[in-house]
Amino acid sequence: LADGRFTPLETPPLVHVQRLFRDRTGRIWVATGGGGLVCLAGGARVFEPREGLPHAVVYGIVQDDRGSLWLGTRGGLARLRDDEITSFAGVDGLPRRSPLHLHLDEQDRLWVTADDGIYRIRLSDLEAATRSRPLPVERFATADGLRSLEISWRCSGQAATPDGRLWYATSRGLSVVDTRHAPEASPVPPVLIEEAWAGARQLDTPVADDVRRRTGRHDDDAIRQCDRLFEIVGDEHHRLAVGTPQVEQKVAHDL
Repeated sequence: LADGRFTPLETPPLVHVQRLFRDRTGRIWVATGGGGLVCLAGGARVFEPREGLPHAVVYGIVQDDRGSLWLGTRGGLARLRDDEITSFAGVDGLPRRSPLHLHLDEQDRLWVTADDGIYRIRLSDLEAATRSRPLPVERFATADGLRSLEISWRCSGQAATPDGRLWYATSRGLSVVDTRHAPEASPVPPVLIEEAWAGARQLDTPVADDVRRRTGRHDDDAIRQCDRLFEIVGDEHHRLAVGTPQVEQKVAHDL
């Protein structure tokens, strides 16, 4: 804006501007819908997939205390630090279905809105992430109170208020979460099945050294509905107690 009039900026062709972000040094970052990430500071620099960006469609942008930018792209999450991009698109456990909105809370946890829910990820875990093991993340969906998985992709689809709450515009109304008091899920302890017995008969259960979870089946409907079993324990009455990822209690079944 000069002399009361808007004037065009000299920039590369911008494909569908989706977000604008001003970092702590005053640089303007432009998230585009197909042209990558553009930095405007004494000129223009474009970051595209050939520079390591997971996808040319970029959505949310946040900055952490170290000055790094965290990016949500259609292909996954990425970090921009010292003008170098690190892609986290191949890390198991992270959202891969169009991470849209990003928010960094007071406890250095990244909240990520995706097509299958809202993820909460500790930055320390994300920084240490490798592609060789799953990342410990939490995903919130309709079972956790979210009105709908359809959250508006527009920049106004998420809003943060000073009291630490995050507001989301969904297809079925407004959802809100208190980031300061939202409890963290207790991690599921690793389970290694060394042997299994049915009454006085030992079952053949070959288990690899690195296996920490086995798949089990049972005729009972309550167990058949769950494909993953985290714990199987027998007692002196020849019953099996089964723990599943969906329920915390153990369900006893006679052999």
